Amino acid sequence: MLITCNTFLYCVLYSKVRYFSIINLGLIFLFFNLLIDIAFYDMKNKIIKNKSNIFLLLLSISLHILRYQNLRLLINKIIIVSIIFLLLVYIRKLLKNNIGGGDIKMLCSIFVYLSLNEIITMIYILSFTSLIFALYLLLIKKKNKDYKFSYGEFISLSTIITILIYGGN
Repeated sequence: MLITCNTFLYCVLYSKVRYFSIINLGLIFLFFNLLIDIAFYDMKNKIIKNKSNIFLLLLSISLHILRYQNLRLLINKIIIVSIIFLLLVYIRKLLKNNIGGGDIKMLCSIFVYLSLNEIITMIYILSFTSLIFALYLLLIKKKNKDYKFSYGEFISLSTIITILIYGGN
């Protein structure tokens, strides 16, 4: 099923990509597979492994280099994402650990690859999909407001949708 899903995603993505290389397509293939793997693992275990986040970061850096071919831009992006990471960790402490550490690492790893417009789109999609799910849990499943659900699948879904919208350009 994952191979069929990925084949469809790559066909759609290939039709939108400005530049094509086997390396780029292979890295995006690994990126999508890792996002799907993280989503399923997070759904089942309510945790995102550090190993997965490190691999996601390495893929994001590789895709960023292939996309922009500018090392200075990559360094600036890593500095900005590091600041965002520290802010999110601080917010996590203020909210008494209601945001998972793996989710923060996953978001920041993905931010290295995405452009600013893509990050904004991803956050909108992420907020909308998680809000719909939270309302579903509250209204249909009758869960209380303290119920915690995993966030990795929403991050993965919103990232894949964003990449498909923008075509990885």
